[in-house]
Amino acid sequence: MKKISIFIDTSIIGLNLFFTEYKSGKCIYKQAIVEKSQANKSLSVLVREGLVKVHAKLEDIASIFISTGPGSFTGIRVGLAWLYGFLSGLDQNIEVHGESSLKFALEYLSSSVKGKEDTFLLISDTMRSGYLAYMSKSGSIDLSQCSLEDLEVLSNKWKDSKQTIFIDKSWESASCLLSSKQLEHIQYSRLDISNFGVRAMIKQSESLKTSFDCVEPHPYYLKKSSVEERFENIAKELVV
Repeated sequence: MKKISIFIDTSIIGLNLFFTEYKSGKCIYKQAIVEKSQANKSLSVLVREGLVKVHAKLEDIASIFISTGPGSFTGIRVGLAWLYGFLSGLDQNIEVHGESSLKFALEYLSSSVKGKEDTFLLISDTMRSGYLAYMSKSGSIDLSQCSLEDLEVLSNKWKDSKQTIFIDKSWESASCLLSSKQLEHIQYSRLDISNFGVRAMIKQSESLKTSFDCVEPHPYYLKKSSVEERFENIAKELVV
């Protein structure tokens, strides 16, 4: 059996799992679960199922690429917890890479834009907030939080400039706001956006490869979780 690479995104949707041939990048197995609540109990099962279906063993895994966010707090933790648990039971060396699937999704979508112009990708977290990936004309990328209030300010600036805006179809309130400003935007499902991110990651995987000893994936959080915020507020009250 040829060596394989595993690509995992748990930050944009519940779970998006790809197996590819290590050298060629050809996809040989793919499974996706949109619901976030199902990812935790499905990841290990689907990895084992994938190994059986492509007639591979654990020692055939050469590299693992995993999304580190930004995106779902729970999803990011599910993916990284699985990764660390999986690696702890192995005696072999596997290349491991933590990458932002949101960043790669924007790169994928930007490649379809004709001419050089700013490109934006919006995905929801709640109905009133989400994340914004921005690629400038020069190709630099910035990832940030974005509330509807932030989007209101940005949309007023966008009216006087030319840009391409991609948006998570499920973020209806943000889409309505853009429409009210007569700003054209292209909608995709979260599964589509996750697929774009993983496909771009696969395409660039050769240039991303590094030793696990050198690069350990860490979560990419742009804000504190609700639990962390509550503990922080309690701590402040105690100090007062």
